[in-house]
Amino acid sequence: MATDKDINDVFDDICLAEERYRDQGFESGYNDGKKKAEIDARRLGFQKGWQIGIEIAEYMASCLMWQTVLSTGSNNTTNERKLKALNNIVTMINTWQAADPSSQDYMDNVNKIRVKYKQVCSLLGLYHTESSTVEDISF
Repeated sequence: MATDKDINDVFDDICLAEERYRDQGFESGYNDGKKKAEIDARRLGFQKGWQIGIEIAEYMASCLMWQTVLSTGSNNTTNERKLKALNNIVTMINTWQAADPSSQDYMDNVNKIRVKYKQVCSLLGLYHTESSTVEDISF
């Protein structure tokens, strides 16, 4: 005989084959699912990051445009108030840590910028649609 296996070991191998193959299948499926989840998470993170970047860039462009328009007009107190609000949001955007989305207060800062932009739109008498905003991300 090529192998010296006890007959009990042979029967154990036969009886436990289903369990062993089930465990191997589970492990293989789990690893494949884990790889797919990492790919999907990376894709979703990229997409949401891109959307947030576009949204904040739109806010910045709008604020810079309104700063230019208001600074060339007459200097009254309402324009000064509007310019101050525009300067505040531009400062918030410039100090925002866009490169560190793992920061604890990343989305809090994004939401603060959104709120400030809505205030500026209200102050300027603009109608702001929220179609381009990214919903809160929850896990």
